[in-house]
Amino acid sequence: MNSFDAMVARGVRVCLEKDLGYKTYERVVGEVDKMYGISMLEAVADFGKIDMVLRRLFGRHVSVLEARIFERVLTATHGTDAEAAVSIIEPTVISGLLGAYGDVAKKSILDTVVSSALSIPDIVMRLDTPKASTYIRVRQMIQDGLLRHAGYSNANDGRRVNTYRTTMTGLLFESAGDTVRVDARLPMEVAQYSYAFNSVAT
Repeated sequence: MNSFDAMVARGVRVCLEKDLGYKTYERVVGEVDKMYGISMLEAVADFGKIDMVLRRLFGRHVSVLEARIFERVLTATHGTDAEAAVSIIEPTVISGLLGAYGDVAKKSILDTVVSSALSIPDIVMRLDTPKASTYIRVRQMIQDGLLRHAGYSNANDGRRVNTYRTTMTGLLFESAGDTVRVDARLPMEVAQYSYAFNSVAT
C-alpha cells in the first residue's frame, strides 16, 4: 500500500461519500465488503481495490468521478526528478496532519526521520523515549500514511529490522481566512506509485 494514498484516504472517502450520496455509497461499502472483506477506508487507502469496485458497479466512465474526487483533496506537480510538489486542500486530511504535528511525541519522531531512515530501536535511542509507546506511535503513523517503509538495517543483536522515513518533507501549513492548505514535497519513489498523486499531477 502506498503511504501517500493511505495519508489522503480519509479525505478521499469523505469526498466519495458526498459525491455518491448515501444510498449509492452504502452500495459501494457493501460491494467492498463482499469483494475484499475490508472496510471502506482500507479499500480507499489501497486505491486499486476501490477502483475495481467502482468500475464493477459503474463501468469504465468512473475515471471522471475519481479524478474529480482527487482534485478536491490535493493538487500536485512533478517538480524535480527527486521530488514532487503537493498541496493538500481537503479539511479531513489537513486535520489529521495538524493532529500529528501538534502532538509533541509524534512530531519528534517525524522530525527525527525526515532526512534519514531509522529503525524503531534507533528512534528510541535518539529520542530517549519509552520503547513501547514509541512502537505504538510509529505503528499508528505508518497506518495513517505519515511514515513509510524505507529499507532495512541491522540491529545490535544482528537482526534485520525495518527502517522508516516521513512520507512527505518540507511541510508548510498555510492559512487564508477560513481555509488551510498544506504544501509539501513528496519523494518521487512515493509519488510514482500513488494513485492519488498520479490522478491530479500536471
